[in-house]
Amino acid sequence: VRLRSGLSSGRLQVLATAAPGLVQAVRLESEMKAFPPELESVLAVEVGSILSRTQQVPVVIEAEMNAARAAGILAKHGISSAPIRTSSGAFVGMFDFADLAELLLRGMRSKPTNELESVLDEGLSTASPVRLVSDLSKRNPMTAIKSTDSAAEAVSVLLEKRLHRLCVVDGAGEFLGMLSFSDLLKLLQDHADLLASTVAASGLADKTPVRVSGDRPVLEALQAMVDNQTSSVAVVDELDGSLLTAITLTDCKNLVKLHRIDRMRLDCREFASQIRASQALRDNHGRESFPFFAVHPETTLNNVVAKLVAVRAHRLFVLHDAKPVGVIEIPDIFAALARP
Repeated sequence: VRLRSGLSSGRLQVLATAAPGLVQAVRLESEMKAFPPELESVLAVEVGSILSRTQQVPVVIEAEMNAARAAGILAKHGISSAPIRTSSGAFVGMFDFADLAELLLRGMRSKPTNELESVLDEGLSTASPVRLVSDLSKRNPMTAIKSTDSAAEAVSVLLEKRLHRLCVVDGAGEFLGMLSFSDLLKLLQDHADLLASTVAASGLADKTPVRVSGDRPVLEALQAMVDNQTSSVAVVDELDGSLLTAITLTDCKNLVKLHRIDRMRLDCREFASQIRASQALRDNHGRESFPFFAVHPETTLNNVVAKLVAVRAHRLFVLHDAKPVGVIEIPDIFAALARP
């Protein structure tokens, strides 16, 4: 396997051990969730097979590069996280956009500049290597699973440890790539029989969404994401509470890619308007096509899954009278389907 970012092929190792060794893939046989037979059958496919469909090339981040360059690598490859590797070949953790959000908040509040590298250095208090901010957000610790393990095992690990993605390794501990809940969700697409229930009947309509008013600064939305350990917030009208749009960590990732972090100083309404316009998510009248990212209590899970896959989203808002009353995240769907 060739690893991008200038690193040669290597095995996944743990730095903080008496003798550096290969990462042991997580094993939770004693804690494995007992999925209903129909779901167990759908999730019987091997993780390696799912990974091969994504056609991803393993990407790693050099431990001594600065945070701005590391963020650029994530943005360039359109990924949310990557393992950090030292020059000795040891992997010391993960760097993801939740970590980046922490740095952006620290830096942009203390330094009036739109230069990404300067802002991130300020967030670190120095031009420190990215290894020092590994898992800063504490939301995505490095956890590995074998390519020969089943999707059911992957889902069980993700739900048990409340993770969003896993490192996939082969039998020798070689890093093959990242497996996310989004990859696993695609397995459900052709199984409408599993997804016939509605959002309300599945108990998925009442999870309170994180909201921020459209007239508030984007940095406040970013802080809300960090505080609530989520990657998306509902932007609502400051007068009637109706849903205007959403702001996500992916939006911030795209601004890093475009070197336009100056937009993060806008209010949420204007920020989202500029982002969605650049993504062509407006109709012929200039209105935002946000229904793509919202459902209703009586929407079937089949339609929820189809929307999530189609728009490559991690969550959808549940609307009642145009107001966000709930939020559905991909793990919630698997947890609901796993119930007896």
